[in-house]
Amino acid sequence: MGRRNGIIVDYTESAQTHFHFASSVNIGYISGVVLDIFFIVGIALLSVTAIDALGAIASRKFRFNYGYFTVLSFITYFFTGYFLSFVTSLSSVLLLCGMIGIFDGTIGFKIAKRLKPYAGKVNYDEIKHDYSVVLIIFFLAIMVGALGYACTFLVGLK
Repeated sequence: MGRRNGIIVDYTESAQTHFHFASSVNIGYISGVVLDIFFIVGIALLSVTAIDALGAIASRKFRFNYGYFTVLSFITYFFTGYFLSFVTSLSSVLLLCGMIGIFDGTIGFKIAKRLKPYAGKVNYDEIKHDYSVVLIIFFLAIMVGALGYACTFLVGLK
């Protein structure tokens, strides 16, 4: 017997599904955490893709520097680290934020390059995209994601 939202609920053993391993881990909890992680990372990937695509189109149409959209990517990394901090460890947060940075530095760059953003005197067709740029974005994403993770402790939510 238990209470849920003021209603008395009878929890029977047959109504619950338990998978017991040596450490008695509840698979339902783990799958919920994994789904949360996939949801947060999926939203971050969609956000970075939208920033790259819509930013390139808007910068070309309204003639302002595409580089200003970097701030929005950093905001995405920050909130990814912040929201992931509620469901996973610091090392996982850093790894996942870094992976989003790699996605932004490779696929996001190719999306923007195809849409020909306005970047002042810089011609995107002439830019040779090497791995050093991706590595820089990777580490920046990790650092900004770590700030998001740390914010949960500063605000007192964790």
